[in-house]
Amino acid sequence: MNIKYLLLFLLFLSCLVLRANSLDQIRGGIEFDFANPALEEISGQNWFQVDILARSTGASQGMGSGLLLVNYNSSAFGINAFSTGNAAVIPGELLTTGVFPFYNLICADHSSRRLAITYEYMFMGGYGNVLTPQYHVLATIRLRVLNALGNSGLSFENALMQDNQFLDDNFNLFAPVLTGSPLLFPLSNTPQNLCLYAQGDILRLTWDHIPYCTYNVYSTQNPNVESWQLIASNLSNNYWELPSAERGFFRVTAHYPDTTILQGGSRCD
Repeated sequence: MNIKYLLLFLLFLSCLVLRANSLDQIRGGIEFDFANPALEEISGQNWFQVDILARSTGASQGMGSGLLLVNYNSSAFGINAFSTGNAAVIPGELLTTGVFPFYNLICADHSSRRLAITYEYMFMGGYGNVLTPQYHVLATIRLRVLNALGNSGLSFENALMQDNQFLDDNFNLFAPVLTGSPLLFPLSNTPQNLCLYAQGDILRLTWDHIPYCTYNVYSTQNPNVESWQLIASNLSNNYWELPSAERGFFRVTAHYPDTTILQGGSRCD
């Protein structure tokens, strides 16, 4: 009798090993990142929005339920952004396309400075939208800008996102969970405090620095006819020098990852 039970126990262990090996073969990682940050005016209010991308780090897999934890700059967006109406989440193509797009998107405040975004797969295994090795938009976050003198301060709370991303059987896990770098997108509406200084035969145009931006400088004799000419580009410093004989209007635009996002103007006459 003891030998019979021992053999059954060994058989059970063998099945567990085979099951673990099969899981190792089908399990792959998942990676999240931020993309396409932008500032937008909606009904007279400034909003920051950014896409959250997702991809499989291995073979294509059906995507089940998952949890995203996104930290943000509370100085810019306030605390408890979702419950105070200062945050919204919009489902992306990974949650809205496919033969059976049975996903529910739930957002809440995980802490006073962190959003919890749950995407819940509500159909049977094998019918989830396919997560490929190419990035696709999972969701878009919108945050109301309450204080523009700073940056977005977005980051993923990676440690707490482990063991929370499922294949479409909602049993097997994507592992490991990888996340991109923090997104420190500037929220200023314009380069502030544009000033012109005369230094001998040189005029120096200065403005307040916006982190992570480069700048273009334009000039015109008449700002009302849209005839601005580019006179300097991709400046890393927050100043530009030109001969004092130059007279006209000057405009500075700030750029963040190849996108013109901010602008301000000044006049010299």
